Amino acid sequence: MLTDFLIDKNGVVAKADRGVHFQIPAELKDSSDWGRYQELMAQADVTISGGDYFKRLATNGAQDILYQFESRNAFEKLGQWRLSAGYKKRSLDLAIVSHHLDFELPEKLIKSGRRIIIFTTDSMATSKKAKALHNTNIIIVGGGEAGC
Repeated sequence: MLTDFLIDKNGVVAKADRGVHFQIPAELKDSSDWGRYQELMAQADVTISGGDYFKRLATNGAQDILYQFESRNAFEKLGQWRLSAGYKKRSLDLAIVSHHLDFELPEKLIKSGRRIIIFTTDSMATSKKAKALHNTNIIIVGGGEAGC
């Protein structure tokens, strides 16, 4: 498992923007570091994200961690490397951890053939939204309740 927390010189992992969404500090967003991070990410099997990422993605407020290895995207050469190295797909499978299912997954992602697993609470896992997601071949795993 690869985990990554970018921090500034004061140990800050993320800073709140005007909408109180936490983002990588601007001081750390240089293309060299981002490229090295993508090289590491290309070697992983799964991307783990939260539901809030998809809310920000819907408003163009999030960096691309879903399609960057696909053809005609920023890191397509790493996607080709993945295929040459024996990975079945250019892009990683996806795990989403969220107390709520109050986000929308892009249709392109749902139809991509990638495995998508959502980890949520027991009550959310049996909700109408979860059943609709399950009908699109997304795996929903419930465990515990919010705040427990």
